[in-house]
Amino acid sequence: MLNKSKFNLSLSLLLLIMSFSCSIMTPRLSSITITPLSPAISVSGTQQFTATGTYSDNSTSDITSLVTWASNTEAVATISNGGLATGVSAGTATITATLQGISGNTTLNISSLLITDVSMAGYYVSNPPPTACYWKNGTKTDIGAPGVFSVAYSIYVVGNDAYVAGEYNDGFSNYMAAYWKNGIKTDLDLPGNDSSAASIYVVGSDVYVAGEYNDGSNYIAYYWKNGAQTDLGLPGNDSSAFSIDVVGSDVYVAGYYNDGCNDIASYWKNGVKTDLGLPGNNSYTSSIYVIGSDVYVAGYYYDGLREIGSYWKNGVKTDLIGLLGNSSSTTSIYVVGNDVYVAGYYYNNSNNIASYWKNGVKADLGLPGNESYSAAIYVVGSDVYVAVNYYDGPREIASYWKNGIKTDLGLPGVDSHVSSIFVDVH
Repeated sequence: MLNKSKFNLSLSLLLLIMSFSCSIMTPRLSSITITPLSPAISVSGTQQFTATGTYSDNSTSDITSLVTWASNTEAVATISNGGLATGVSAGTATITATLQGISGNTTLNISSLLITDVSMAGYYVSNPPPTACYWKNGTKTDIGAPGVFSVAYSIYVVGNDAYVAGEYNDGFSNYMAAYWKNGIKTDLDLPGNDSSAASIYVVGSDVYVAGEYNDGSNYIAYYWKNGAQTDLGLPGNDSSAFSIDVVGSDVYVAGYYNDGCNDIASYWKNGVKTDLGLPGNNSYTSSIYVIGSDVYVAGYYYDGLREIGSYWKNGVKTDLIGLLGNSSSTTSIYVVGNDVYVAGYYYNNSNNIASYWKNGVKADLGLPGNESYSAAIYVVGSDVYVAVNYYDGPREIASYWKNGIKTDLGLPGVDSHVSSIFVDVH
């Protein structure tokens, strides 16, 4: 005969064990962190926030698209479901992200009187070889040693600290990947011979750099975090990395690899590769931008006749045409809410023309009759900043354009080149 008391006790123990097992197997959300921390924007300006969840097993995840966003003072700032805040009036608003009863918050300062610093990285050539430098609000700071080859490819600014990635010649015919913090150089100490640092990203005290190095046989894509190197690409084949973005604990790197026949545009998330290019055609990436679970990558591919600029959103390609039937290329991508901005250039039957596309609609920037190329793009609110190199006769001139208005950076009579732009509003 069934003993009900024993049966009930056994059932209770079973349920307790199952509940305990589930609690062990499924990490619980324990906290939410919002970044950036306490940013400032102007009235009508925008700020994209990211929510990162930390779980009971100490793992982290980007939960920007899962949380419920709220502003405690919508008369000062509003915020969308995707975490894009808009300044309404001067003041301070508390921005909160909530999921499963757990909340995180930060403050957003809105002011009608904000300082905007425009920083760019590149190089100039007064006497060969080139010298790496960066500009802040038009003032140049040299970071490369005089008389030694050096170039800068990427800049990231945190407060008063400027981080610049690039390469220099070590005096023994090798090119060395490095980054400079406020002009102080740090070698990446990569194996092999030549190496380069193409992109830099900084989170707190963590410095991330992406690029390539030569192992004696092939070029190898890598990313580097605080001295720890992670190789990407296929062993025995060429690969390179051009852009890096970090969201929470996830590291995204855009580049390409060779599959034995063609160069394939791709990106890696935490070292796991996703192909973007068309099979049988050469394709390349130039820039990556991640919001929530959406991954945007700019690049270009060859259709058998010409180079076609494009961008991919979560693997779906959108071509960007300058002039029908002519080549185009893209160099940089920036996303604000639902708006996708891509910098690049196209051929107009006579010259390459610097331009950018907003949601596929082209805006020309270069000077008529002169070669020009857009190198990078940054967007703050309704202001569009584009780093552009153009030729004025025999000289290359570094410049940036804000809402179509040009500001030259280079010295008269000296070749100069800009590679990257970063805009800080505070």
